[in-house]
Amino acid sequence: MNNTDKVHNGNDQGENSGGEVRNISSGFLGIDIISPTCLVYSGEVSNIQVGSLTGQVGIYPNHAPLICLIKPGKLLCNLPDGQKTFDVGMGILKCESNHILVLVESAGECSLDVKEEENPETEEGTEQEENKESTPSA
Repeated sequence: MNNTDKVHNGNDQGENSGGEVRNISSGFLGIDIISPTCLVYSGEVSNIQVGSLTGQVGIYPNHAPLICLIKPGKLLCNLPDGQKTFDVGMGILKCESNHILVLVESAGECSLDVKEEENPETEEGTEQEENKESTPSA
């Protein structure tokens, strides 16, 4: 067994707690990529590749727990139905229990604006404006 198998399987035997040999290619990881202003991506990946301060990092299902600093560059996500690449700024990556959390200073497109989600007044203000438009004027 090589060192890569030890990292991805999480123990020296290459077995899970039930004694079965793990097949790392059959599972998926959950991932959340978050910048200070938005949730950039949330979903499932088969693996990711990203540059860290100490070199390129690849994370696959059943990876050992890991925290590392990532450097600005490309974060490649292999999805169940293709690939997605994100341009990311400096950040932190945490991998634990088949979930990856990526916190970055900046990233590509944002799918959800955190400020709008956290501010219920914004939604109420929009609803009030819609009600004014739909109410007939006297």
